[in-house]
Amino acid sequence: MEITLNKANKLLNKFKSERKNLRAVFNRVRYYHEDEKVEAITSVEVSLANLTPRVADEIQRMINTYRNQLQECLDIEADFFKLKEAIFVNNQRTGISEKLSQIEFLTSKVGLYDDLINEKKRNKRVTLTVEDINYELLRENLSGQDGSGKLYIQVFDVDRLAQERQEAITQMNQAEDEIARINNNTTINIDFTPASRRLLGLD
Repeated sequence: MEITLNKANKLLNKFKSERKNLRAVFNRVRYYHEDEKVEAITSVEVSLANLTPRVADEIQRMINTYRNQLQECLDIEADFFKLKEAIFVNNQRTGISEKLSQIEFLTSKVGLYDDLINEKKRNKRVTLTVEDINYELLRENLSGQDGSGKLYIQVFDVDRLAQERQEAITQMNQAEDEIARINNNTTINIDFTPASRRLLGLD
């Protein structure tokens, strides 16, 4: 089936939420379905009253059901990773991966700037820049304070940081808009097994 990258990402997210019923334990995949757990060994209640040839048929049907559930589980897992790979390849091809990395960097940059700006807001002390320091006046002040004191120096221009922060946010928004445009205009072809189609509601 042909779907946009936008649709593919939505299906991938649905896969992730639905796969909570799939578990990989000790390299063996188990499929949980309506509180029934598929295991290598199961048990059946029998009695002299119901011990007829039909019991063997019922046991075989149960075994077949479990085996089919395991196969469906494997089909779903295979489709999930196939879709994930298709998205990855197309993200590389269309430049989305680069833009996602750019967004991650800009998000980190904004966070760092927020920390510095908020630190300045919380600090009520009077700060100086290097240009503000009058060494003659400072010498006079220190002479009346046992010859020592503490200067609080403003390392960064907070107004400039705020401006660069806003520029980074603008770049992030532009990158996100471009990703959305590419996702809506790029299609991929992928086929799902019946088990995955039922899981994703595609039938």
